[in-house]
Amino acid sequence: MSDLTEPFPDDVEALHALLRGALSKLDVAIAERDAAVLERDRALEQNELFRHLLHQLRRAHPRLCVRPALAGGLYKVELAIA
Repeated sequence: MSDLTEPFPDDVEALHALLRGALSKLDVAIAERDAAVLERDRALEQNELFRHLLHQLRRAHPRLCVRPALAGGLYKVELAIA
């Protein structure tokens, strides 16, 4: 980031170059933000799928929940996707 105390150039071409540089940095920041939002959304969708699969597993095999080793493992999975 440039020093805000620096005066703006008087030359129109220099001002255009300064503006193009700022807009270019803004475009990069927006693209990075959009990529992060997309990654977050994909992770949320995947977690929702895991929750659904875990729910189906518990309904199909209720005895898994009473076996200590498996119940602990399922609990850890639930914590990981929460």
